[in-house]
Parts: sequence; C-alpha cells; structure tokens
Amino acid sequence: MPYGDEMLLGAIQGLTEFLPVSSSGHLQAGERWLDSPLARDLSFDVFVHLATLVAVLWVFRRDFALLVRSVFEPGSEHRRLLGSVIVGAVPAGIVGLLLKDVIESLPSRWPYLVAVCWLVTAASLYSLRFGHRETRPSVTLPAALWIGAFQAVALLPGISRSGITICAALWIGCRREDAARFSFLCATPLIAGAAGLELFEVYRAGGPPAGATWTGYLIGGGVALITGYIALTILLRMLKAGALHYWAYYLVVVAGVYSGWLAAH
Repeated sequence: MPYGDEMLLGAIQGLTEFLPVSSSGHLQAGERWLDSPLARDLSFDVFVHLATLVAVLWVFRRDFALLVRSVFEPGSEHRRLLGSVIVGAVPAGIVGLLLKDVIESLPSRWPYLVAVCWLVTAASLYSLRFGHRETRPSVTLPAALWIGAFQAVALLPGISRSGITICAALWIGCRREDAARFSFLCATPLIAGAAGLELFEVYRAGGPPAGATWTGYLIGGGVALITGYIALTILLRMLKAGALHYWAYYLVVVAGVYSGWLAAH
C-alpha cells in the first residue's frame, strides 16, 4: 500500500501518545518490527509530534485559553494552575535534556526494557481498580512536583506518560477531571519541546533524508492527528467511568508477546 508505513506509524503515534500504553514503547517495537527507514526519520517524528500537539490543544482549548488569559490575572485560579503546570513540566524537562542520549540508548543495550516498563505501567493502572478517594480540590505546587517526577520517569520507553501521571494524581487524591487535565496540560510543553529538539537535529543533519516526501509526512501527520483525537476522547471517557485499569490487561499481553518475539529473534 502506498504510504502504508507512514499511516501505520502515524496511527501508532496518535493512538499510543494518549492511551495509557506508552507511545515510546510501541514505536520502539514498531521500529524493530517494520525495520523501515521511516522509523528512524526525525523529520517524520517532528510531523507526528506536532500533530498530536494539535490534538491536545484542540481538546483542551478552553483550558489553554484561560491559562493564557491568566498571565494578566494575578491571583486567579488559572494563574495558580499555570504555576503548577510549569512546576510539573520541569522534572521531565531537566531529565530529558541531561539524559536524552542515555535514555535513547537503553533499548538497544537491553531490548527487554520496554517489556519490563510496560509491566510497570500495567501494575500502576491495575492499582486504580481498587478505587480512590477525591480528597484534593486542586493541584497544588507540591502535588505538581510529585506528578512531574512521574512524568520524568515516563521518559523510559514503555512507561506511559499519560497513564503514570494520571495514576500519580489519583494516588494523592486528585479528582479524575483534574488528573486528566493536569496530565495533558503538563504534556504540552514536553511534546512541543521534543518536536523542537528533533527539528533542530534535522537542521543539523542538513534536512530530511533522501527519498523522503512531504506527501508522506503530511499523511503520517494527518493520521496521527485524527487517531490522537480519537484516543484522547476514549481515554477521557474511560477515566470518567473508572475503567483505565482495563488497559493493564492489554499491556501484560503486549509485554509477553514482545518478549517472546525478542527471544525468537
């Protein structure tokens, strides 16, 4: 199928960026399975990251508008939320900048890392099966730092960023709505930052690789945008229904299948 790899990798990025199953883990597995040059094309990564960023901005457009407005409203609720979002994004930003190369090299040094991290995510999600008490009316700065620390852990491939940060928020008594909102507001600067770093690396490399086409990039980005919006909608509905723990079963199966595939190859 023409542009089949672009559509497949775009769908993987869009679906797994927001569903609590780890986009980095699935992309690592997809790269090994496809063995396609596209999987190592940073220009393509930029497009799909920007596409998922657009999906987040659209779904949470009201919150982002209020955050921008809060810059001129000292003392407002959204001004405090803006401060919490900044604090929550700092740990992953620091770890990502300092340890980017180390983290990216881990799967090649120990391929089973992705499967182990999938199981860690599964255990975290399964813990939600036992319910939680909503005791925290808002995301305070200490709570933001706590959630941000887990977001930094999610830089490991196989740890779901959305899954682990939502779990971290629920573990300390945040409301489900606040947990989801804060998780994705915090993700925005990281997604944008990742796209920016990849764009800089593309520039240093002299542009996209030979044979790459803008049509392929646009198709991959478009698929990532559509599937990202669908995935984000599904996640929010499942969180509201208290059903996120069902993804734990999926991750256990995927971890087992991937480990078996690695052992066979």
